[in-house]
Amino acid sequence: MMGLRLRNLIFVGQNVEDSVPIEFGPQCTVLHCSPEVSRSLVDAIDFVLGARKSKAIEGWEKYSHILLGVELPPIGEPITVVRSVDTGSSEIYWGYIDADILDIVHSISGRYGSDTSLHMTSVEKPFRNLLCWLGLEGKLIRINSLNEKRKLRFRDLARFSLVDTSDMQATKAPGFSGNNRSKVMEESVLKFVLSGKDDSNLGDILSPEQLDPVLRIQHKIINEMVAELETQLLDVATIDDLRHQLSELNSRIDKHNSYLSPLIDERSVLYDEHRKLQDHREALAVKQAETITLRCRFDLLEEQYQNDLSRLDMIAESRSLLTYLQPGSCTSCGATLTSQHHSPDCAEPESSVYHAANVESRKTEQLLAGLYATTVDMDNRIDALQELIDEVNQDAEDVQQRIQLLDAKINQKEQETLRVLFNQHSEVEKRLNLHEQAVTCSEMLKQLTTRTEGYKQPEGIDPRDAKDLSNKITERLNKWGYPAEFPVYYDPKKCDIIARKKPRSVCDKEERAVLHAAFTLSIAQHCYENMTPHLGFVVLNSPHIPDQTDKGRFAEAFYHDLDENRTGGQVIIIEDADTDQLPKFLIHRESGTGSLTQYVDLRRNRFIHVQAVESIQHVQADVPDALIKLKDNR
Repeated sequence: MMGLRLRNLIFVGQNVEDSVPIEFGPQCTVLHCSPEVSRSLVDAIDFVLGARKSKAIEGWEKYSHILLGVELPPIGEPITVVRSVDTGSSEIYWGYIDADILDIVHSISGRYGSDTSLHMTSVEKPFRNLLCWLGLEGKLIRINSLNEKRKLRFRDLARFSLVDTSDMQATKAPGFSGNNRSKVMEESVLKFVLSGKDDSNLGDILSPEQLDPVLRIQHKIINEMVAELETQLLDVATIDDLRHQLSELNSRIDKHNSYLSPLIDERSVLYDEHRKLQDHREALAVKQAETITLRCRFDLLEEQYQNDLSRLDMIAESRSLLTYLQPGSCTSCGATLTSQHHSPDCAEPESSVYHAANVESRKTEQLLAGLYATTVDMDNRIDALQELIDEVNQDAEDVQQRIQLLDAKINQKEQETLRVLFNQHSEVEKRLNLHEQAVTCSEMLKQLTTRTEGYKQPEGIDPRDAKDLSNKITERLNKWGYPAEFPVYYDPKKCDIIARKKPRSVCDKEERAVLHAAFTLSIAQHCYENMTPHLGFVVLNSPHIPDQTDKGRFAEAFYHDLDENRTGGQVIIIEDADTDQLPKFLIHRESGTGSLTQYVDLRRNRFIHVQAVESIQHVQADVPDALIKLKDNR
């Protein structure tokens, strides 16, 4: 594994005197500083190597530039990476330069123009050249489920080399940002680091635009659902974290329930009874409402029958008057209108109309009598239902009073605690449901995706690489004195460490930091032994354990292990523990003892070194020669 070596770190500012560099040994360097400075140093190195500006850098408003000396493989050719604190622009120089040379360089750059200046507006561009020196230029990684790819970036690998306390204690998996949208890409990078195989040979999957119209619409809808779910899940814990939270909440609820179990059981029975009474009351109310509605319809029918009888009576009384009132020939004798005169002979007997009206009246009266009987029954039914409803209401009220008496017996504080726990339980279940919906949508997308003929199934992390990494993590943790009653291993499917039969993400923050440190050092060792890609160095804050009595023992085992430096590369530890918690062999070490570990005390003067491996060799050349850019070997 050809890797970079960090030589020194210099903070430059107009109002900062004697910018003495912090020097790093070729093997293991321990920088002992205050907690405030420890948070700044990792971020400062990370910032020079392309990360965003961090608020954690202690007092960096005093500085204009940060300089990082680096040795390039394979022969250790020196360069200096310079990054402006204000603009964020990066420059790379041959050789090691300090603050004085940087001032001269900038003055000459301004005099000779942009052709001579090393100023680059793109932060990533200088680091492409570093990837060239590492032999990683042009490597491709998969970025999504469609097998779309992009070139490997320097920052993709930096995640495995630069780890601060917040990263070590975070619940996100080591080497991952925690962003669901980047998970495919980050898993591809991890696979590349472990195996050395990129995704150049992966075939593309048909994009949504190449699908038929129906599938394209389905794909679009599901993608929108996924995007919405991912937005809702931005600040939501992982599935494993939520399941662990749910398990803890269930345990706490069970504990409180055991105390209140008899009362709660009785209350639960009463609540079920009250609910059944309410259901029964609602059913009776529905029946009553239906009966009242039908009764109203019968009232309309009764009114119709009454109207019919009135019309029939009117017809029967009028007999045939309507016929005689009409102009025309006489209906009895046939006389014309001009010949008509009153004659007893023309008197018509009881007409057929009168007879028919009487018949219809009798039928209608019979129907009306039956309707009366029915409406009486319905009124009785309505009254009976109302009595039942009143009885059920009274029973429900009695049960409710009994529930209230039980509630009064339950301790208010316990009840409030349970209410809070149940609310938290409900919230966790809702968040878990969001994750389940996201998984379901992802599965639906996979089913809708059409593959090309040259499609090749993406390879996951090789189980052999995961096993080798697991063995190295376990071995390192054993050397540190980590409890070994449960196996510790790396799960390639979850991309996380499993310790004490649970994911690292659900451990406490101190244990997460220890496991993350073991992962970071072990993956560097794996890359060294298997000649797979790695930046060649590790910079991380020292992990600590919560037990005060074991801190000294853990620190001694930790630094004894680092003294062997099995990573094969450079290790820089930022230590902020008190002196009495560090092993004496580390603090009182003198140069020339043959040890691989260098101890640097920055507590009094954060940027003055105590034990330097060797002095920095600045560029011995004319100033314009120091302006040569790092060559692009693409």
